[in-house]
Amino acid sequence: MPATPRSTRSRTKNPGSQSALRHLNQQRIIECLLNGPSTQAELARQTGLSTATVSNIVKIMQDAGLASTEPITSSGRRALNVRLNSQGAVAVGIDFGRRHLRVVLATLGYHIIAEESVLLPLGHHADEGIAAAVALLSKLLDESGVERSAIVGAGVGIPGPIDRRTGTVAQGAILPEWVGINILQHLENTLNFPVFVDNDANLGALSEVTWGPHTGISNLMFLKIGSGIGAGLILNGAPYYATSESRVKSGTPPSTNTG
Repeated sequence: MPATPRSTRSRTKNPGSQSALRHLNQQRIIECLLNGPSTQAELARQTGLSTATVSNIVKIMQDAGLASTEPITSSGRRALNVRLNSQGAVAVGIDFGRRHLRVVLATLGYHIIAEESVLLPLGHHADEGIAAAVALLSKLLDESGVERSAIVGAGVGIPGPIDRRTGTVAQGAILPEWVGINILQHLENTLNFPVFVDNDANLGALSEVTWGPHTGISNLMFLKIGSGIGAGLILNGAPYYATSESRVKSGTPPSTNTG
């Protein structure tokens, strides 16, 4: 199976209050659980939090329907295994295009709760796109009855190369007004939950081998044709990133361009 994308959420923010600190610690635990179930002791080691803090946060997540626990025996000792609730926890998908925006709400069991697409003006700025995404997400939450607290994170697709170290749009043949914008930081500051940003073709390839018709395949090329032509690669079960993503991403429009 392909590697699970890790959030690139900044760790340098000032928590500001006990409530904000608790929220930040909960997100750290959620990020660990996105890679699979873990015992509370393992979560404490991975996050650097005390076992008491982990236990308290897990209890809060259980009460909110975000996680479930199961007694197990680990290394001869009794332990409590923690996993995200595939029905209670919700993920957000955001797809930005040259002239469109699509937002999806889905359970971790891959059941789509709500989705909607809207048009964006040609040549729109990043701030416009982000504001539209936030508004559309709020609309879907209201219509579906999903609580914002149930959201564990968002995956965001951009039609162009992304600097994966910073979350900044590197080139802009399709979205020229977005070049140099740290889309990751903008979204996380606005949404206040973990965000993973990548090129849309890379995410397309990852989705095909994660829950698409090619689940379990170790090597795959995903070709995306729209306002530009892009390719995402899965090699040996994990996403492949070239030294320069422009080698597998072209902003040249296809001969028949439907946007």
